[in-house]
Amino acid sequence: MIGKLIKREKSISLSSSNKYRITFEIEDYYSKKNVEQLETDKIYKFELKEYKSNRTIQQNKKMWKCLELIAQEELGGRTDSDYVMELYAKMLEKSGAKYEYLMALPETIPELLKVFRAVKIVEYRDYNNKKMAVIKCFYGSSKMNTKEMKNLIDTILDYAYNIGLYIDKEELYEY
Repeated sequence: MIGKLIKREKSISLSSSNKYRITFEIEDYYSKKNVEQLETDKIYKFELKEYKSNRTIQQNKKMWKCLELIAQEELGGRTDSDYVMELYAKMLEKSGAKYEYLMALPETIPELLKVFRAVKIVEYRDYNNKKMAVIKCFYGSSKMNTKEMKNLIDTILDYAYNIGLYIDKEELYEY
């Protein structure tokens, strides 16, 4: 598989030989790498399927609203997007979300965040006379199925309860 199509933008045209030409844009790292490896002298078969999310939009909204409410509680009523992302990474880890360990130069973290939703430096090591970071890279909720997403939301709600914040599950359906 080359990759998932990220954007809805596409163009369809008719070639001079009366055949359809369809163009899609992809932007994630792995898809770009796969496209770069295609050989121009080979013929490829593509299969198009309608995109179906693994987790529901409702679950996603609920999760981010919970994280915002927790951030407001912990920050005295204000919300900080960086803090919300820190909470998100913490909740991914607490819930047992899928991850990989990578060793890289610390300055590569912005690039890793283009591929992984959240990263956490676990430790630093010397490797070939360079300071390297061992990084726990989380795939994030967009790769979760509904069961895994429910577990993440339950972990977030448990965390909220433990800091004295009660979030009514029914109330979340309004978001």
